[in-house]
Amino acid sequence: MKLNLPYPANWSDFQDLCFQLWKEMWRDPYAHHNGRNGQAQNGVDIWGINMFDRYYSGVQCKGKNGNYQSKLTTDEIDNECKKAVNFKPSLKSFIMATTSPRDVVVQQHCRNITEQNIYSFSVDTWAWDDIEDEVQCRPTIMERFYPDIKEASLLHEIQIPVFATVDKLHAFFSRPGLFNSLNHLAINILKDLAYEIAINAFEHGRAGTFGIKVENDCVIFTEDGAPFDYSTLLKNNGNGGKATMKYAAELFEINYRYNTKNILEIVLPNNLDFPKGGSNYTINFNANEIFGRVQAKGFVLNELCKVPMDCKKIIVDICGQVNPAISCSFVVIDMLLKLADKQNIVIYLPENLYYKEDIIGKYGKLPNVYIKIKE
Repeated sequence: MKLNLPYPANWSDFQDLCFQLWKEMWRDPYAHHNGRNGQAQNGVDIWGINMFDRYYSGVQCKGKNGNYQSKLTTDEIDNECKKAVNFKPSLKSFIMATTSPRDVVVQQHCRNITEQNIYSFSVDTWAWDDIEDEVQCRPTIMERFYPDIKEASLLHEIQIPVFATVDKLHAFFSRPGLFNSLNHLAINILKDLAYEIAINAFEHGRAGTFGIKVENDCVIFTEDGAPFDYSTLLKNNGNGGKATMKYAAELFEINYRYNTKNILEIVLPNNLDFPKGGSNYTINFNANEIFGRVQAKGFVLNELCKVPMDCKKIIVDICGQVNPAISCSFVVIDMLLKLADKQNIVIYLPENLYYKEDIIGKYGKLPNVYIKIKE
C-alpha cells in the first residue's frame, strides 16, 4: 500500500532526509553533506558514488511548495547546473530534489538538458512524489523520520515515464528486500537488462512508460511501445543489447509475450547456492579444463554469482597451462575486474607457469590487484 507521507517540518530536515535516502540508494556509506549553510557549495548539497556506475553524483535540495516556498522552475535548474559544473570531483549525475509535486515541464526540461549533452553530467528532478515512494520502501529511514507510521510496506513495482532518467531505475534496484536471493552481480545484470529494454522501448518503440514489478519469484518488465520480442536481441549484431541479454539469459529464465503491452517475464533462480558471509571467496581456475573465450566468460559469470554480498576479497587460484590457457586466463581476470563489485582481486600463479610474467606485466600495477607466486 502506497503512503502519503507528510513533508519534513523545515528545509534542514528535508535535506537530512534526502541525505539518508541518497546515501542508501547509492549504497555509499561515505556519502557527504557538502559544506554547511552559508558556504559556497557549487550547486551541490549532497554527493557520493553510485553503486551501479561508480561515478560521482550530486543532489541539490530545494524546499518548495507545501511547507516551504514556490514551485521549482526551469530557470532554477539552469542556474544550479551552471554552479554544479564547478563542483570537484566532477559529477556524472546531478539531481534536483524538491518538495514540489511532479511537473512534466520540469521533467522534460531536465531530459532535454541531458539528451543535448549541455553538461558533462545527466540532470534529473525528484519531486516529493518520487521521494516519498522511495522513503517508504526503506525501513531504517521510515523509523528515523516517520517513527509513528507503522504500516509502511515495500513497494514491489515502479512506473518510469519516457522523460525520466536512469537514476530512478537505479533507485528501484537498491530497494532493500526485493532481491534477497541475488548477489550484487546478478542484480547488476538484471538492472542493465531493464535499462536496455527501457531505452529500446522509448527510442525505437515509442513507448510512453516502462514498468517493473517483482512478483513472487519473477521480475516482470512491461512497456507500451510497438510489439517487439526482446529475445531477438540475442540474434542481433549489436554489442549492447545482445551482450546484456546474453548474460541475463545465462542466469535467468526469460519469457516474452504481448498482451496490449510488451511483457518480459524474468524468472529468478532458486537453485543458486550463495555462500553466507565470509570476507574472502576463492575461485579455482584450472586452465586445462577451459577451452576458448566463450567458456572462460561463462565460467567467470557462474563463479561471480556465488560471491557473497559482504565479500571483501576474491582469490583466483590459477593452475594448468595448456594452450590456449594464456588467453583464457586473461579473459577470466579481465571479466573479474569488470564484473566484480568493490573487492580486491588476489591472483595466485604457479611458479612454473610459463606466461606468469605476462600476467604480472598486465595486471601487477593495478591498485586493487595483488599477484602472488605459488611454490
